[in-house]
Amino acid sequence: MKRFAVIGSLFVVAGALAALFCVCELPSACGPVDRVRVWVVFMTGPMYATLSDSPSLAGVELFGWCGLLLSLSHPLRPTPWTGVLATFGLFFWFGAGFLTVLVWTAV
Repeated sequence: MKRFAVIGSLFVVAGALAALFCVCELPSACGPVDRVRVWVVFMTGPMYATLSDSPSLAGVELFGWCGLLLSLSHPLRPTPWTGVLATFGLFFWFGAGFLTVLVWTAV
């Protein structure tokens, strides 16, 4: 389980920041259900974009899925460099979720 400590802590930080965004930055007209829905899209990264089959998100999906592969490098071979790779990978994953929220709310 030590191998997943970096990934787990990064997921907790990203989840907390996404929740903070959903609470503080969304318009007051959004209800609790909408805020939870936006948080879920944040956390799922490119999965929502893949399932919605939106052609405008093809590049975002690619970066997100490549980020998932990068994030798996640290549990497989835990070194400081793979920790950096895992951080960038999760940045791509959650960045894809953030861009999906931006495109999803603009439609």
